Amino acid sequence: MLGFLALALLQTAPAQTAPAGPPQWTTREATDAATAKKSMTAMIRAADGTGRLLVRCDTASVPIVSIQFLPKPGLPAMDLVTATATFDEAMAINSTWQVVGGGAYNAEVADVWDMVNRIAKAKTIRLTIVKPDDSVTESTFVGPGDDSKFRQVYAACGIPFETPPVPVNPKPR
Repeated sequence: MLGFLALALLQTAPAQTAPAGPPQWTTREATDAATAKKSMTAMIRAADGTGRLLVRCDTASVPIVSIQFLPKPGLPAMDLVTATATFDEAMAINSTWQVVGGGAYNAEVADVWDMVNRIAKAKTIRLTIVKPDDSVTESTFVGPGDDSKFRQVYAACGIPFETPPVPVNPKPR
């Protein structure tokens, strides 16, 4: 009798769901209804919910690809910050990012190109920003495994996915 009761309880118990895997990179394309300008974003959330990392194409005035970090909670108002991106806990690069609306972004063509290529090859990406009060905002993200989503973002902007040309500075006379 107890065996039948146990069997009945097992059959009516809710099924156990497997734990969700690590967050995955996604892409999203949008068009502004008023201007018909397009944007495209490749994005991932940190597994611990501390932020999002985006590679974004905006075509509002001039097509531009940027890397954006949207931490939770947001960043305080400040001008520029140095962000450290660490790839697979081995290679780290510093670059200057602008802070707007609680998030930080870098739209320098060469910086973005370099970081996008490193992100595409990395298994983990850790982004760290030291705030003016010396506190640290940090998130870790999984790498996408390849550059296909970033190629889509560059294509949406009409920008070739290739090493940007080095600006030529004329020599003073």
